[in-house]
Amino acid sequence: MQDQNKITSGITLPCHWDEGIIRQIVEQNSSENNIPVKEVYGVLAGGGPVGHGRIPGSVVSVDEKNALDYGKVLSSLGVDFVYLLNAPFEFTDESQRDELDRYLNWILGDLKPDALTITSHELMQYVRKRDPNIDIHISTIAGVKNADDLKKFLDVRPNRVVPHHDLGKHWGDLSQVIGVAKENGINVEMLSTESCLLGCPNRDAHYRNVGAKSPDSAFHTTCNAEKLMHPREFLLAGGIIRPEDVHLFEDLGAS
Repeated sequence: MQDQNKITSGITLPCHWDEGIIRQIVEQNSSENNIPVKEVYGVLAGGGPVGHGRIPGSVVSVDEKNALDYGKVLSSLGVDFVYLLNAPFEFTDESQRDELDRYLNWILGDLKPDALTITSHELMQYVRKRDPNIDIHISTIAGVKNADDLKKFLDVRPNRVVPHHDLGKHWGDLSQVIGVAKENGINVEMLSTESCLLGCPNRDAHYRNVGAKSPDSAFHTTCNAEKLMHPREFLLAGGIIRPEDVHLFEDLGAS
C-alpha cells in the first residue's frame, strides 16, 4: 500500500499518453522552486467493459502496447500511475464478467498501475478479492457526500477518497468525512477545478450516460447555459476552490 505521506505534496495530471509531454512536464517541475509531479491518471479510451468518466472520443486513443510503454516511462520518472475504472458499473451477466476478467488481467497483470480509481462499490469488492494489495481510490463519481457514505466503502480498505464535488461547499459534512478518513488511513483529495453546477440535478444521469459511452453534449449545453445566464454559478460550483482558500482545506486535513 502507498505511504500516506507520499501523496501530500505534488501535482496530479491527466494522462496524455505522450512520453515527450510527460518528460517535459516532469523536468520543468523538478527544480527546487516548483511543485513536483507526483501522479498521472489515465485510461484506455475504450474503457473496456467498465468505461470511465469521459466519452471515448475525448480521450487520447492508444493501444495496449503503447500504454504499457508509457507506464514504464512513468515508473522510470518516479511518477505514480493511477488507472481509471470510474464509470458507474454493475454486473449483469456472465459474458460481461468474462470480459471484465480479461480487462482486469491486463490491468493488474501487465500494466500494473500503482492504484485504481473506481466508482462502483461492487467493482471495488471484486477487485479487492483479486488483488488484496492494490491501492483503491474512491472516485468522485461515487458521490461521497457525508461520513456515512464513506463508511460504506471501508470494507475494501480504500486509501483515498475524492468526495462528491459539492462537499467543498459543506464544511460540516466535509469535516466529518475527514474525521472518518483519518481514523481509517484514508487520504481525502479535493477537486479544485471541477465546474459542475452546485447541486446539479443531472449529475448522476450524466455519468450513467458517459459510462454507457454515449455522447454527452446535451448535458454540457444545459449546464453551460445556466452558467452563461448566471455567472455566479462559476464560483458557486461545488468543485471550485479559489487559490487563496486552499490552505483552509489543508488545515482541515484535506489535500
